[in-house]
Amino acid sequence: LGFSLYYDCLNENLLHAMELLPLKKLLICIHSVNRQHPGISDTSWARFGATFPNIDLIVSLVYAFEAVEVLQVRILRRNMPITHLRVLFCDIVR
Repeated sequence: LGFSLYYDCLNENLLHAMELLPLKKLLICIHSVNRQHPGISDTSWARFGATFPNIDLIVSLVYAFEAVEVLQVRILRRNMPITHLRVLFCDIVR
């Protein structure tokens, strides 16, 4: 089972609730950074990783310049079990 969502919609309660699902893949899309978003704690990511030791966790930044600037400070956590990080930017497609 795979699931995708926007980072702005993700919170600790939702991350905890997903532990009840038979997840194999989780895609988190980041288009911008909501300065009010509390972030997800390292403890919650550690618990999620322990529940899903083989999950494919894909983080995709799509044309999110400000997210790149705060990625390591506000979004990424030591125990976040990321398998893929995609950073996509495109001004003009020819």
